Amino acid sequence: MIITAIIPCYQENFFIESTLNSMIQQEINQFELEILVIDGGSTDGTLEKARRLQQLDNRIKIIHNQQKKTPYAFNLGIKHAQGDYFVLINAHCTYPTNYIRIIFEELKKVNATAVSGLVRPIPATNSLQAKLVYWVSTSAFGVSNRSYRVAKSGFTDMVSLPIFQKSAVEKIGGYNEKLIRNQDNDLNHRLIQSGGKLYVTDLVTAHYHPPKSLIDFSKYGFKSGFWNAKTLQMGNRSLKWYHFIPGLFVLFLFFWIFAGVVEIVFFNQNFIGITGSFICVLYAFLGIYSSLKNPALQPKIWSCIMPFVFALFHISYGMGTWYGFINRQEPINQS
Repeated sequence: MIITAIIPCYQENFFIESTLNSMIQQEINQFELEILVIDGGSTDGTLEKARRLQQLDNRIKIIHNQQKKTPYAFNLGIKHAQGDYFVLINAHCTYPTNYIRIIFEELKKVNATAVSGLVRPIPATNSLQAKLVYWVSTSAFGVSNRSYRVAKSGFTDMVSLPIFQKSAVEKIGGYNEKLIRNQDNDLNHRLIQSGGKLYVTDLVTAHYHPPKSLIDFSKYGFKSGFWNAKTLQMGNRSLKWYHFIPGLFVLFLFFWIFAGVVEIVFFNQNFIGITGSFICVLYAFLGIYSSLKNPALQPKIWSCIMPFVFALFHISYGMGTWYGFINRQEPINQS
């Protein structure tokens, strides 16, 4: 029996070697492993490293992704996959040697359509900015308690980096290639709608590297919010209510500032300003409290600045959402 590991990548020179090595070293006593690298035309040395490892392990195959889009890469990998099961592998991640074996055993055990392990972030570098991003990414206050980054084991409505029954994915038409982002949410939603079951096991954990700087993290948040809006505009109902909380947060800030200025200038009152300030203080308190409760944040003294980092991410995310609603053009190259 064959299981196919599908690795979409583009300009992943920094991570691709460690990701491929973690696939080469997978325990495969129950199955054969096929490794497909779906490259979008990398020019930074990614292909050279993949080809060098290909010479050492003929299980690695390199496929060119002409469209340079993630969902197209997924579908291209599924099309070329020889296995009855496939695993989505993120080129930013590292995997324990038993990752595929355990999620495959769990898929059989719980009779699920897709199973993933826990997916947890680790700092991209040892810099303070990378650690701040990491602390936000490990906080339920930062990324919501429904995020795969803080998910617990059990049946769920969202899996990340899972093993799939290929036939179940093919039955619903594969990935939606119009969604440059949120294609995972969409596929998971359609699998459940078709009667599939998704499961997360805590028996194994993969680790991924979030952005290494606050600027990159803000850009990530903005693009995520943008694609949430575009996904909704497309009539897609795979997103949940909590995906739009940052947008409501930005709307509150806009109303607070605008209405507060109007109240002071025209009515010589400051009730709105005081009320909004109280809400902002409450936001800061929740940010500090959640940081103190986060075991990943060490030393705890950094919890004092975390509300500002949370706000940076939430505001970037929310602004992306509103930009997505306002900008009516089709986001062909907005990846």
